[in-house]
Amino acid sequence: MKRVVVVGAGLGGLVLAHRLRRDAAGRVEVVLLERAGRAGGAVRSEWLDGVLCEHGPLTIPGDAPGLRALVDETGLARAFRPAAEAAQRRWVLGRGRLHGFPAGRGALFASGMLSVRGLLGLDRAAGAPAGDETLRDHAARRAGRQFADTLVDGLAAEAFGGEAAALDAATCVPALRERTGRLLDAVLPDGRQTLHAGLHSFDLGMQVLPDALAAALGPVLRLRTGARAVRKQAAGWTVALQGGDALVADHVVLATPPAEAAALLGPALRDDAARFLRGIPHATVDVLHLVLPEADVPGVLRLGTAAPVLVPGAEARAAGTTVLGVTPTRALFPHHGPRDTVVLRALAGGARGGAEEPLDEALRRATDEVTLLLGLRKAPRLLHGTRCRQALPQRAPGHAHSAEALQGALVACPGVSVMGVGPPGLGEALREAGALARTLMT
Repeated sequence: MKRVVVVGAGLGGLVLAHRLRRDAAGRVEVVLLERAGRAGGAVRSEWLDGVLCEHGPLTIPGDAPGLRALVDETGLARAFRPAAEAAQRRWVLGRGRLHGFPAGRGALFASGMLSVRGLLGLDRAAGAPAGDETLRDHAARRAGRQFADTLVDGLAAEAFGGEAAALDAATCVPALRERTGRLLDAVLPDGRQTLHAGLHSFDLGMQVLPDALAAALGPVLRLRTGARAVRKQAAGWTVALQGGDALVADHVVLATPPAEAAALLGPALRDDAARFLRGIPHATVDVLHLVLPEADVPGVLRLGTAAPVLVPGAEARAAGTTVLGVTPTRALFPHHGPRDTVVLRALAGGARGGAEEPLDEALRRATDEVTLLLGLRKAPRLLHGTRCRQALPQRAPGHAHSAEALQGALVACPGVSVMGVGPPGLGEALREAGALARTLMT
């Protein structure tokens, strides 16, 4: 029987272990190691004063590969909910005020968000990319610089905590499609908008999915059991544990942060591959949950018209803010907070800085900045704030090619797989886990 050791119980590691245990029973023995006291990685939900606080991902694409089967297998089908229609819209901060994300070309013309020159840029010929493109260059080539610097840069801040001018198009475009539909190919296809079509969550929050997978895995999942090193043996691999024990495996899957994967493999990994894994930067983000009575917010933030707010980099610099975006969460899932209450989930930091500022000061400043940016009548109450260190990977230009080269370097490590270096996002994590499970079962 083949023995597979998976290191890291984020959603990708959980799904991989679940698939192997369920679909390859009797052929594959799987062990899932997690150094923390809980599974789920970045997915973390908490209820406070009747408000759901999502400290990690807010939603998951309903059509993510294998998701429907997971929901059925874990008994979560009745708790699986699509986001409301507001998830298909956006407000964009531009020229000091909020503009509705256009539902079609005519609406974009009328919105005033783009100048005449910017509107003309929408009809430019795409041309061919010149080498590795940034996300901004990709968008500008397809729809003009003004479109890239407003809508696309705002989406990049919301999704990745980064700047479109510093992110790899080949890696990030698939992730934006996961969150926003077909991005530039179909932002204005035929007057119909595709933003956030099919995003879902659960009645009690996103964490119920990793919790259910962890429960289903039972003793396969070993919490508070971290790996110290992965070393090649004459036949297979040895995973040295932090407590001093060791596991022998035919195949080792590293579902950890990239730098940790490089450290675990040590001299078994080629130098260029190790440098690539260690060199992937990650942004630190502060997550705030702010509450206030619905009567104290402008009409665009009330149920019926509320939608997530994008803050492009140019607007952030003009306002001197590190806020990346704001989502009125009850506009997406009304039951995730009390009636007549607006819950604002704000992200701050990332590529806009502030990670070295003391958390209390950063939260106070971000609360004040949200108040000003959104034109609130009074400051909201900070219900909860947390700092997610090294939370969002920043895929620099050329990342996709380096990720391909990594797979070539792993040929020298037969029996080792590294997860999580492709496009970011929960949908991609499920796709990768499913594909790897099928490979390991052959």
